[in-house]
Amino acid sequence: MFRLITSSFFMYFFTSTTALRCVIENSIVREATTENCSPSVTDCFWFRCDNSGKETKEKGCNDNLSSLWNCQALGEACVQNGGKPYCDTCAGDLCNNAITTAFLSPTSITVLLILLVLSII
Repeated sequence: MFRLITSSFFMYFFTSTTALRCVIENSIVREATTENCSPSVTDCFWFRCDNSGKETKEKGCNDNLSSLWNCQALGEACVQNGGKPYCDTCAGDLCNNAITTAFLSPTSITVLLILLVLSII
């Protein structure tokens, strides 16, 4: 059992990709999915536009090279339509969805495995 946990631990750290993963959810992708962001993306975003009680929510890779999918572009579009924009960014895998981050992130699972290994030794 110890060898299985140890090998899983090393496989995670030595085979994981460097691309950031973010939760994607918008008017096109109505159910939340995950996406590997392009290498230039360093953070995920969670955006909300409140326009006279009508609220629009977006989540995704905060791609500053895109003219559509980043906090600044979405905020400008929101203001042009008379809305009030709110945007938060974060820099960890799946960090723009608190439930996913708290329970399913590889980092959380790795920490739990380390704690398990330490209690076995």
